[in-house]
Amino acid sequence: MLREARPDHGAVSLLAHDELVDSRRIGALGHSYGGNMVLSQTALDGRIAFAVASGALCSYAYKRRQGTALEMALIIPGFAARWDMEHLLDCIAPRPLLVVSGEEDPYAQDAPPCVAITAVSTGSPASVLSDSSSAT
Repeated sequence: MLREARPDHGAVSLLAHDELVDSRRIGALGHSYGGNMVLSQTALDGRIAFAVASGALCSYAYKRRQGTALEMALIIPGFAARWDMEHLLDCIAPRPLLVVSGEEDPYAQDAPPCVAITAVSTGSPASVLSDSSSAT
């Protein structure tokens, strides 16, 4: 994950030092695996002022039960047993976070409860946009 996070960290550094960019207004946006990277990068880099993650937020516990594990946090011995997505979201709060989650998406199935747990623990709610695949 560090190998994948380095380019994102470098991009934020480049933007933060550009005189044409307001370094207090740098955001991150990602979908699916990119959304996972946005969540991790935003948690680790306080220079990211806001984030949008689409099709990415799902608890490690749910992923283990459903067999949809795709990320290193589920492979590192003991990591997912000790921490879950609400801990990552706690690191992002109180910065604004928009989570976009499809109701039928197996990789983002329990996003609303993850966000609700964080809202209770930090007092800083994230926004969750849940989209039904049957909606027009």
